[in-house]
Amino acid sequence: QNGTATLDSGAMLFPGNAPSAAVVNNLFRNIYGANPITGSATYTGQLGFNLDGTLFSHVTPVGNYFVENFRDPETDTQYIAGSRKQLNFGWPNSQVVNTNERITVFSKLDYDVTDNTSVFAQATFTTYDALTYFNPTLASGAAYALSAPVTNPFLSPDARLILASRRDPNADFTFQKAFTAAGDRLQTNTYDVYQIVLGANGVVPYRDWTWDVFASVGQTKTNNIQHGALSKSAVVKLLYDPFGGAGGSRLEYDPVSGAPVGMVAYPVLCAGGANFFGNHPISDSCMDFISRRTSNTNDMKQRVAEVNFQGGLFNLPAGEVRVATGLGYRYNAFQYNSDELYNIPGVGSDILGYSVLRPSGGNTSVSEIYFEALVPLLKDAPMAREVNMNLGYRYSDYSSVGGVSAYKVDVDWSIIDALRLRGGYNRSVRAPS
Repeated sequence: QNGTATLDSGAMLFPGNAPSAAVVNNLFRNIYGANPITGSATYTGQLGFNLDGTLFSHVTPVGNYFVENFRDPETDTQYIAGSRKQLNFGWPNSQVVNTNERITVFSKLDYDVTDNTSVFAQATFTTYDALTYFNPTLASGAAYALSAPVTNPFLSPDARLILASRRDPNADFTFQKAFTAAGDRLQTNTYDVYQIVLGANGVVPYRDWTWDVFASVGQTKTNNIQHGALSKSAVVKLLYDPFGGAGGSRLEYDPVSGAPVGMVAYPVLCAGGANFFGNHPISDSCMDFISRRTSNTNDMKQRVAEVNFQGGLFNLPAGEVRVATGLGYRYNAFQYNSDELYNIPGVGSDILGYSVLRPSGGNTSVSEIYFEALVPLLKDAPMAREVNMNLGYRYSDYSSVGGVSAYKVDVDWSIIDALRLRGGYNRSVRAPS
């Protein structure tokens, strides 16, 4: 994750409402004893939260400015970059190979009904689990950054001082954080796959003709379960709660007249509340409040049936004309169901770090007939060791686009054993899936 500037400590951003550079520099130079970090009228970088309540500069403006006053210990998940202009987020738990467990059962039966006719059956079933670890939730960027109010009770006096120096001191601010304290995200994928094939083949009492017929059914069911995801609405609720989720009562005032309206009680959302401003641990109670387990399922089905005939038709001077013809049918369907937390009406996805996932599904089918012929034109003639023509035609009737035709004409010219020329013309059609 080198280069990702979303930190365990969290950071304030100030798009369109930057704090005073004089206030920032006074805090860093005169209170912290650090170097000045900007020379413009406003500070346009980020300010992160040390565990002791002080601030550090991060993603500083363009110029000769560096990370200043970072007091927490550097770790694998949060360390100063080589340029010293920002801290980087790191994640040391990446897997080279995912953990997999697979069980497969296979069975096949062949039976000769007569000397010229055989039947067969085949069944396959596979179930396997894949376990994957992902980095902790990152609340960052235009899509996933959070906002926080200046009234959050866990904001330190230094943070309040900086926020009060903005053009609009009461406005919310942008807040980014790597929720490393919440732990890694875990994803399990369970796949159940089966296929059953039944068929027969035999000999036609004409020349060397043969036939075969088969039908198959198959299905793949996938269950994707994600552990350790965080609810955006739950995190926001803690950020905007006057007591940070710890519960309490306070005197409220009418927003228009300013007159007191009485004491208002706020329930306990999680014991002790949640302080996200700094790399503080998150209590089990607060983890229960913000964490979510989600499940997405995908079900794919396929049905196939074919009957084919092939053999020699008649002889020409250059050899035997051979043909193959048959009928086929294919049906494919899928149904994807996302967890409701990824597609809340009017809200979108409530899972931090994930965009909207909507249920979808559909099916397609096609019936086909085809004919193919190999026609020998010349053999052992001057300048023609052999010349063959291959003709093919297929008509497909799709449930989506209707009937379409495909065809081909190929010529294979062998001048001598060491020299062969091929050429042809064909038209193919690919229907939308």
